[in-house]
Amino acid sequence: LANCDHDISVCDSKIQVSSVEKLLGFTISNTLCWDAHIEQLIKKCNSYLFLLSRIKVFLSKRNRILFYNSYILPHLDVCCIIWGNSSSTLEDKLVKFQKRAARVILGCDFYTPSSELFKELNRQKFPE
Repeated sequence: LANCDHDISVCDSKIQVSSVEKLLGFTISNTLCWDAHIEQLIKKCNSYLFLLSRIKVFLSKRNRILFYNSYILPHLDVCCIIWGNSSSTLEDKLVKFQKRAARVILGCDFYTPSSELFKELNRQKFPE
């Protein structure tokens, strides 16, 4: 189907071929790779992380963690067993996002080692 430029006919109805579709919150490609889904996922999570970075001065560390657990973590957790076996490039993007989120939650600068951040939050990096 990836190379088809025509529609599929089923019982006199034409079904248009698509390379990417969104279904139940997942972006699925006709090659079953998860690049588009993870790109959308990171984009959505970045918008929540931006909001958290703007309001973090008004929240305690505990409330910043609650915000992360409520608004961001569910997007990373849902069906990650399926798309978690992605390319190393996408995996790196997810880990970089996790590091940014940890820095926002803890109010640390870029030079704080991520291992310390994850240890303090009692979290693991994405592939683990």
